[in-house]
Amino acid sequence: FLCQSISGIVAVIFVLKKVHEVVGGEKCPLFSGVLLKKMLIIAIPSAIQQSFISVGNILVQRVINGFGTACMGGYTAAIKLNNMFVTSVTALGKNERVRHGCRSGVAIGMTMGAIFAVVFYVFAKPLVYAFISDGNLEAVDVGVDFLHIVTPFYVFLSIKLMVDGVQRGAAR
Repeated sequence: FLCQSISGIVAVIFVLKKVHEVVGGEKCPLFSGVLLKKMLIIAIPSAIQQSFISVGNILVQRVINGFGTACMGGYTAAIKLNNMFVTSVTALGKNERVRHGCRSGVAIGMTMGAIFAVVFYVFAKPLVYAFISDGNLEAVDVGVDFLHIVTPFYVFLSIKLMVDGVQRGAAR
């Protein structure tokens, strides 16, 4: 919490200083109702979507917990690798032209999805083992099984993530 607070304060100070440089040294308003409305049009649907995803993750974790500690450990290790892929693909597609950007993002995302899928599928055991600190082999097996089930769909997930980003940006 402390690190996030300090980072947030430093970020706000940095942005306020940079805004004056971008505007050309003119005094810019600290608050704009028009900009707030534009941000809320994008932020509210995104926040609602993320809330549903978080609640879904909690429900899935509750079910996983019922299968015991080995399953919990394996799932946790595999989901960390899965999140690494999702984060990598989500950072793509920041191009200026929407149509071209979407196509480029999808192509790059599909390529990354295929690469991650092959690497995570082939090297599932050592990758999951890297996240299991107590050496619980049953947990490693659960994580490997999870990756073997999920990774073939990374290509399709990358398409979904790109299209979601374009749709969110369309509200602008």
